Amino acid sequence: MTLSQARPWVVLACLALLALPDLARAQETVLVYDRHTQVVKRGPSGQVADVDTASAEVLVILGDQRLVVREPDRECVYDFARRRVRIVNVESMTFADWSLFGLVAFNDLELASRLKTPPKAPRPSVRQLEALFSMPAAVKPGPKESLVDSSRGNSVDVLINGLPFTHATFSATTLPPSQARTFERFLLYNFRLHPTARRAVMRPGRVPATLFIRSIDANEETIVSWHLKQATTTPQVNDPTRGLPRQDVTEKDFAELAGRLERARETNADTSRARRGAQSEAFEARALQEGKVLDAALTRLARDMEGCYTGSLAGWPANLRSKAAADSTFQMCLEASDTLSAARARRLLPRLMRIDPQSIARADVVGLLVGRTQIATGDLEHGTPQLLQDLGKNPCATQAWMDLGQAYFHTFQPVLAWLCFDTARQVAPAGCRWLEPSAKLEADLLKRRPEYFE
Repeated sequence: MTLSQARPWVVLACLALLALPDLARAQETVLVYDRHTQVVKRGPSGQVADVDTASAEVLVILGDQRLVVREPDRECVYDFARRRVRIVNVESMTFADWSLFGLVAFNDLELASRLKTPPKAPRPSVRQLEALFSMPAAVKPGPKESLVDSSRGNSVDVLINGLPFTHATFSATTLPPSQARTFERFLLYNFRLHPTARRAVMRPGRVPATLFIRSIDANEETIVSWHLKQATTTPQVNDPTRGLPRQDVTEKDFAELAGRLERARETNADTSRARRGAQSEAFEARALQEGKVLDAALTRLARDMEGCYTGSLAGWPANLRSKAAADSTFQMCLEASDTLSAARARRLLPRLMRIDPQSIARADVVGLLVGRTQIATGDLEHGTPQLLQDLGKNPCATQAWMDLGQAYFHTFQPVLAWLCFDTARQVAPAGCRWLEPSAKLEADLLKRRPEYFE
C-alpha cells in the first residue's frame, strides 16, 4: 500500500513531519495497529477481583536505525545507532532523552530479582518470567514447566505451561532486512514476549496482521491483542522532539534530581563553565590572601573533582602547600575524594561527619564527600539526598554524578542511574577514569543481552 492509499489522518500525520526541502530521503514503513488490552487481577484464592480494559490506535514507523511508536499519550523515538530513546509527553509537550541501557537494565535486574526466591518459598515459573521480561533467564526452568512452539505456515502458536501465550497471523507486507531488524527491536522494547515466541513471529519475514500476547505477573494476567489496520510507506520523517523543551524526569518525587540534571547541562556549556571556573579561582586566591588555607584548598579540590584529577595544590607557594598538608581536615577530604572501598569509607565517614559546616566556607564540598562516602558504605538512604543537595553548587562534579548513578542502580532505578551516568560523561574530560563503572555495566549488558543493541 502507498501513502496515497492510507487513511487521511495518517497522511496528515506523516506529512506534518516531513522535511519539505528534502524530497529524496529513504523510505520508512508506517504501520497502524489497533491495540486492545485486558488486565485481570485475581484474589488469593484465584477468583477474579478486577478487570480493566483499554483500547488505542498505535502508529509505528520503521526506519533502518530508527523506530517511532506513537500512542495517544506519548511518542517514542528510538535511535539505535546512538542507543537512545526520546519520549515525547503529549500532555506537557516536553521530551525525555534516555539511554536504552537503562531500559534493558531494568528488565535484567527485575528478572534476576524475581528468580532469587527464599528457601522453601514457591518458585515462580521461569518460562513465564522470561515472557514477562522478554529475555532468557540464567537458570533452568522447573521440571514441570513447558514451552511448546507449534507454529507453522501463516500462524504462530506458543504455549507456556499449557496456556496460549502468543498467537500471530501474518499480512502480505514484507520489510527490507534493515527494517525487519527494527521491527524485531519494536517487539523487544514494547512487548512482553518470550524469546522463543519473538523468533517465531520474525520467522515468516512478514508483518503480523494479528498478534495476541499473554503475560502473567503474580496475581495479574494481561492479554494484549494487536490488529493491523494500515501498512504504508513514507519518506523519512523529522524528529518529533524538534523544538520541544527537554525534561528527563517528570515525577514529583524526583523534582530535585530533575533540577540538578538541567543545571548540569546548563553549566557545562563552554561560556558558563569557564565563568564558574574563573569565579572559583578568584575565590581561591582571596581565601589564600586572607589566610583561609582550608577554604582555598577545598575550592581547588572541587575543581579537581570536576576535572577528573587527584587533588593537588600545584602552583601554590611551598609554605602554603606545607600548611595544607599539615591540615588533617584537608587530608581527610583529599582521601575521600579518591576511589573509595567500603572499608575505607567506613573509616573516613565518622571523621567527615564531625566537620562543623559553620566553620568553613565550602561546606558544600564536604557535603559531596560525605554523600559519596555514605554511598560507598552502602548507606544509600542518606547518601543519595546528600549528593543531590550539594550537587546544587557543584553541578559538574563527575564523581558525584557517578556515585549517584550507582546508588540509583543498586535501588533498581536504572533509568535514573543512566541519566546520572550520561551527565557524568557530559561533564567529564575525555578519558576520565571515574567513568569506568558505567562503561563496565554497559559492556556487561552488551555481552549478555546483545539482541537489544546489535
